[in-house]
Amino acid sequence: MSEETRSLVERLRQRLHRTVRRLTLGRLCFGLVLTLGAAAALWLTVAAVEAGLWMQPGPRTALVAVVGAAVLGLFAAYVARPLLRLAGFLEQPSDEEAARRVGRHFPERVADRFVNLLQLAGGHGSNSDGSPALADHAVTRLGREVDGVDFEAMEDFSRARRASRWAVVPVAGLLLFLLAAPSAFLDASGRLLAPTAHFQRPAPFQLSVTPGEADLVTGDSLTVTVRAEPIAQAGALPSTVTLQTQRGDEEHVKEVTLSPTDSSKTRFRYVFTGARRDFRYRAAAEANGRPLRTAWHEARVAERPQVNRLQLTLDPPAYSDLPERELASGTGDVSALPGTEVSVNAQLAGPSPRRALLRFSDGDVDTLSVEDGVAQGRFTLPAERGSYHLALTSASGAQNAAPIEYQLQPTSDAAPTVSLTAPAPGTALTDALRPTLRWQMSDDFGFAAQKLYWRRTERAHGEPMKEFTSVDVPVGRPGLLDQEVVYDWLLERTTDLDLAPGDVIAYYVRVWDNNRVAGYQSARTQTRRLRLPSTAEKYEQLDETQQSAEQQMQRLQEQSDEAQRQFEGLRESIRRKREGDWEDQRQVQQLKERQQKLQKGAKRLTRQIEKAARQMQKGQLTSPETQRAYKELQRVARQLQSPKLKKALQKLQKAMQEMNMGKMQQALKNFKRNEKDYQQRLERAKELFEKLKTQQKLDEVARRAGELAKEEDRLAEETKKLEEEGKKASKRESGTEGKKSSGEKNDGEKQSGEQKPGDENRRGKKNAERQSGKKPGRQSGDKSRQGQKRSGQKQGGQKQGAQQGNKRSAEKREQLAKAQERARKKMKKMRKEMQKLSKQMKNMRGAPKKQMQQMQKRSRQMPKQMKQNSRQLRQGQMKKARQGQQQMQKRLKQMQQSVQQMKKGMQRKNRRINVAGLRQALANTLRLSEDQEALRKRTGDLAAGSPALREVTRQQNQLAEGLRTTRDSLTALARNIPKMTGKVQKEAGEALGAMEKATEAMTGRNAQPSGGHQKTAMKNLNELALLLSDLIDQIRQNQSGGKGGGMSMKQMRQQLKKMSGQQKKLNGQVQQMLNQMQGDRLSQSRAKRLKKMAKQQKALRKQLQKMRKQGADGKTLGDLEKVADQMQKTIRQMQRGRLDRETLKRQQQIRSRLLQARQSLQKRGRKNQRRGREADEQDRTREQPTSGPQDETDRLRRSLIRSLESGYAPDYERLIKRYFELLEKRQQNGQSDPQP
Repeated sequence: MSEETRSLVERLRQRLHRTVRRLTLGRLCFGLVLTLGAAAALWLTVAAVEAGLWMQPGPRTALVAVVGAAVLGLFAAYVARPLLRLAGFLEQPSDEEAARRVGRHFPERVADRFVNLLQLAGGHGSNSDGSPALADHAVTRLGREVDGVDFEAMEDFSRARRASRWAVVPVAGLLLFLLAAPSAFLDASGRLLAPTAHFQRPAPFQLSVTPGEADLVTGDSLTVTVRAEPIAQAGALPSTVTLQTQRGDEEHVKEVTLSPTDSSKTRFRYVFTGARRDFRYRAAAEANGRPLRTAWHEARVAERPQVNRLQLTLDPPAYSDLPERELASGTGDVSALPGTEVSVNAQLAGPSPRRALLRFSDGDVDTLSVEDGVAQGRFTLPAERGSYHLALTSASGAQNAAPIEYQLQPTSDAAPTVSLTAPAPGTALTDALRPTLRWQMSDDFGFAAQKLYWRRTERAHGEPMKEFTSVDVPVGRPGLLDQEVVYDWLLERTTDLDLAPGDVIAYYVRVWDNNRVAGYQSARTQTRRLRLPSTAEKYEQLDETQQSAEQQMQRLQEQSDEAQRQFEGLRESIRRKREGDWEDQRQVQQLKERQQKLQKGAKRLTRQIEKAARQMQKGQLTSPETQRAYKELQRVARQLQSPKLKKALQKLQKAMQEMNMGKMQQALKNFKRNEKDYQQRLERAKELFEKLKTQQKLDEVARRAGELAKEEDRLAEETKKLEEEGKKASKRESGTEGKKSSGEKNDGEKQSGEQKPGDENRRGKKNAERQSGKKPGRQSGDKSRQGQKRSGQKQGGQKQGAQQGNKRSAEKREQLAKAQERARKKMKKMRKEMQKLSKQMKNMRGAPKKQMQQMQKRSRQMPKQMKQNSRQLRQGQMKKARQGQQQMQKRLKQMQQSVQQMKKGMQRKNRRINVAGLRQALANTLRLSEDQEALRKRTGDLAAGSPALREVTRQQNQLAEGLRTTRDSLTALARNIPKMTGKVQKEAGEALGAMEKATEAMTGRNAQPSGGHQKTAMKNLNELALLLSDLIDQIRQNQSGGKGGGMSMKQMRQQLKKMSGQQKKLNGQVQQMLNQMQGDRLSQSRAKRLKKMAKQQKALRKQLQKMRKQGADGKTLGDLEKVADQMQKTIRQMQRGRLDRETLKRQQQIRSRLLQARQSLQKRGRKNQRRGREADEQDRTREQPTSGPQDETDRLRRSLIRSLESGYAPDYERLIKRYFELLEKRQQNGQSDPQP
């Protein structure tokens, strides 16, 4: 044997020895853990048994012996043997035996090789004829094979680890026993360690009796309470206690068994009633098999005037709706509501009392009437806590000793509780101004009233309210103690507020209970706020939702791409190995998990798009057309949740488990197709989302521009009003200076002594004053000084008033300047939105990019102009500021109209492109159907194996390729047409599948089966043509119908007629108020009437705006917009209390415009009716030949007729007519197939 082989064998022997030692160590560890766990479990068991049973020495000794023997046996069997082997006292297994054990553990890699190696190395099994070189070579080969096996890892101590998991349970139980009841555990362990000793169990509790010694009067009751107190922490308590009584000198002892009266089972109660003679009592119980008794306690009964039986009747106050009730006989303690009437009926014993009184703790005394040994009376339970007793006095003057003091405990009528549950804090108001409030209130007896308090805490224009105003809310069911109130708060009806975006309303609810006796108690909720968000804030929230949806789409795209890459790897792996292994199944499982993530992500995307649609609808942030498009986008997003991918993965997983290669290939192909469809749907959703987002941004920019135009118009009116006030103030100041100079001139004339016509009368008065003893000179001087003083005060007051007016004017100018600054900031935000919109339009087909860029250039200087207007307001240049504001209003109005025209133009352009693409697809579909019909006829005439089948197969391939091109074009169109459903792709796919099956049948040189597939392809092509024709009709109807989905023309005419009548009534009210005023100042009652008329005009304006959004063509829309602007001006004048002839003239113009709009709609309606009658006549003419049942051929014919009417190029028209002729010819031949 060579040196290398010898060293190899020696190394293997050393490794084998280490393995044997490791195995022995594993057995030792397992034995130690097993012994420790068993010992802990046995000790826990015997300790628990000893703690509960307190065994006698004999059983205890036997139990300890059994436990010791079991532990020693386990130690000897599982610990001692491996320990002795490790110490060398027991022989280790031989190398060959150890090698066989290794071979059994590694049957594939080692088996008998290790034993053979040892035998060959030891010279066993070789004969003299063998070559040593061959033996050396065999040993080397076997050694290398065995050397590569890590057989030291045979022992991984898994048995010890598993045993430790089980052993930790009794050890933990032992520790838990020790921690939970240390005294019980240690005492039991001590008794077990001294098994032959005798231990006496102590009494686990002690008894005490109250009240002990007692002095009673005849008929009194004595309540005896026995308390069992545990001595040890876990000492046992008696389940029952015996109360022993003995009367007078009797030797007989009466026993009564008592049960616990509390949850801790430590108290036992007994009531001695109707005591007549002295008695004594004690308590007894059994403890550890021996009785435990207390000392005797004496109860002495004295003969005095006494109450034999007390009966109280309680009559609660009426508001509580509680019934009258009697207390238990002998019960004098009263616990009831304040105001309860207490009727006292006391049966007396002993000497007949001369007087019976009720003495209360507050000093009041009520006299009871005594008759035939019964005392009766009544008292009202006070609101304060107290007590009373019955004081009896006999005829001889003896009084009842120690009368029982009964407690008066008025129960508190708790204050009500109320809490708001909806809306949540920080909820925004919607434009409907109708928040639904919910609050939960409860009381112990009912409710009397509830009110809603509110005030406007923040105001965009003007000062907020300082005090809260209340709204009475009726209590539906006052007697219901717990109720939820739902209140629809109609802000326009219950308040006189004209809320503007940015206004904040604080509110809270207060409720009152029905306690009429002690006084009504109330409770209120926390103050919450409702804020009417501005349009900018609504759009910011919408942007956040759209951004979240966009990010979710991006995540879905990334996850889908990753799933596609993983699928490609899986398919390549299966294609390379031609079978599926465990790694492939793991990849399929990962794909399944990814698909589940995609499903969840698609659900989140759908919820986000639905949330954006709700925000648009609630805030009226977009046009109805865009909202309808968003609903179509929701449908497209829901298609992403299709379960087809999941089913395809399940089929693939099942095929891999069955190891069926054919099914695996089919499942892979099916998954690939579904995954591609998912990618296309996701791309479609993304592109539709981007286009709708652009439309929404156009609506947003138009609305922002319109609101800014209204804001500038309002500022211009405010500026004009302030300018007029400044002019009036200047006139008043000039008039005051003229009066002042005139007064100085009059004073000079008086000083010069000129006589005036009234001087004689004044001299007569002076003479009369002298005769009466007065001093005329002094009085005249006093009057002169008083006149000068009043004149100076008047001049000072006028000067002070002018200063205050100037101050107010400056404050108003500052407010207008700040409002102009806010408008400038809004303009900046709008320009940022325009920049975002311009970026979105870069890669969008049909977008008005140049127009948007031009608009951005025109709006560049508008923020600077607004800043200049603000500076002019602060400097008092009111005319220039007003002219700048009016200029801004016109430019913003033009911008709004331009954006609206941009959007309409973009929609018209996209609609034309989409319709052209659909028409092209329809024409291609009809051509393919016609060619398929011709090819089907030709194929049916061919025999099996005909040489012409090759050419027919090539033509069928060409048709399939043409259908693929048409399907791809439809897929591209679907990204721009939300109305296109998945059924279009489904019909195209099924038609393509039928063509491919027909090609496969022809390739097999058999033409017969291909005819059925060709017929199926034609049927699917016909269905596809129907779908495309209907889709074209829908788009054309939307184009011709304007804002589809809103009011019909008849409804609009009726609405305008109704509004004209309401406007006529309102104009009459304005005329009547103008006639009544006739230059007088506006009184308070007239101001209220004017506010009411402003609300009516505002309601009419809202109806008009709603009708504008739901219908009307371009001209009518412009007329209605002018009417809405005029209505807004009238509303502002009425809210400010200004009413003049100009207002009445404007009101008459509003009604005239409404009538003109109605007449315009009537004329257009008559034209449409004439067109409709002509179309109906044509349709009836066409429908006359087809009087049979309506089948698929009839539906296709009608769709072709509509397509011809919609207008096509001459080539397409010839194709459709040719197809129509084939349909007619087929029907005349009597064939029932829906074939062209």
